Amino acid sequence: MICKNPKSSLYGTRLDRRVTLPEAVRDNNLEQLGEITKRSSRIDLTLLPHNQIRNFSGFPRSGEALIDGKFSSTPIRLGAKRLNKVTVR
Repeated sequence: MICKNPKSSLYGTRLDRRVTLPEAVRDNNLEQLGEITKRSSRIDLTLLPHNQIRNFSGFPRSGEALIDGKFSSTPIRLGAKRLNKVTVR
């Protein structure tokens, strides 16, 4: 997908995969939990900077950059960010 459309930042396809618990709850159908079904899967490169557990030097903005680039990272240290602060009592 990326090689066919390297300038894009959004890639998607339909894959056979198991229904996860959050999906079954969202669909209000727990009986489907664990069943293999066709599900849409996608990656949006513009959303990569969010929800990371590492500090990256940069992020790809297109599939082309993803293929060509190397993106170094370091772990986020506990306490280094307010959201990761741990209080021990």
